[in-house]
Amino acid sequence: KFHMHIIACIARNTIFFKKIYGVLVYGALSGLLFSMIMDVETVLVVDRSFNLSRYFAVFVTSLPYTLIYVVSNVVFLILLYKPLLKKLQRVKDKYNLFGE
Repeated sequence: KFHMHIIACIARNTIFFKKIYGVLVYGALSGLLFSMIMDVETVLVVDRSFNLSRYFAVFVTSLPYTLIYVVSNVVFLILLYKPLLKKLQRVKDKYNLFGE
């Protein structure tokens, strides 16, 4: 999920991340993108090359797990958004991170 952390760092000061709804959308998209990337890896391991029809078959087969990734990300963000935001804000203020 490293690529999603980079996106979060770049977009951290946008209006999108100021409200919980933006964070929830980001969490859902993270779960979806993670699953899609893992499906590519599955196809590459099985076929030793990328096969689009195999990718779609793997993607459809893994949809229940993809939904689990998406829903679990959203549920954990709903539960942990405020406590983690409070703690991270304290660390940011204490160590004057991001020069703000």
